Amino acid sequence: LNSGPGNIAGCFVHERHAANDKLNRFAGWWGHRKEDRFVMSHEFIPSAGAQGFMLSNPSVLCCAALRASLDVYAEAGGVAALRRKSEKLTGYLEMLLEDHLSQHVKIFTPRNPVERGCQLSLTFPAGNMMEVFEKLCEAGVICDERKPDVIRVAPTPLYNSYSDVWELVEQLKTILIPGYASRSPAYNPSVWNVSRTTKRHKALGLGISVAVLAVASMIVGKLRRR
Repeated sequence: LNSGPGNIAGCFVHERHAANDKLNRFAGWWGHRKEDRFVMSHEFIPSAGAQGFMLSNPSVLCCAALRASLDVYAEAGGVAALRRKSEKLTGYLEMLLEDHLSQHVKIFTPRNPVERGCQLSLTFPAGNMMEVFEKLCEAGVICDERKPDVIRVAPTPLYNSYSDVWELVEQLKTILIPGYASRSPAYNPSVWNVSRTTKRHKALGLGISVAVLAVASMIVGKLRRR
């Protein structure tokens, strides 16, 4: 959850596999049963349930960063509230693309919100995907491309807004419709994504940094008292 390479990760273990100690697994010391974990024998006896699939004790600094991230999720109302916003946000993007750019952009992500996340994968019948992608990047839009002809856009409910979605579509219209110029007085394609989304990322990063520093200070303080 809001993590990355080298950070904390988790996996779901179905209950029908939880008691099968013969199941092949990427086993680690932390998954050994607690009763004799510190005996350090050569036989691996997994803990009951999903705990038997754990590998090692987690990093304190990684835990602090994850805790700060979870605090942000809680402040936003939790995953259920974010999912509700996500469905509306992506639905709004889908509606704008269909209403204004149906001749220039095709959506092949499932239309049923239950079958997708916040992302829409877009193709371009004119065969100009890379040109569109490069112009979006020049305007500060954060998206990604998948050759030969896909651009993925994902309005993330934690920090993107409906105006962000509207302005993205305005930028696409400027790129794809000859002679089109946005009529939004507040629209500035060179700064909209950087000035809004990046500020939110910086605020989240600051919160995580403060949490990490607090934990590090606590550890150093304990070591000095020893």
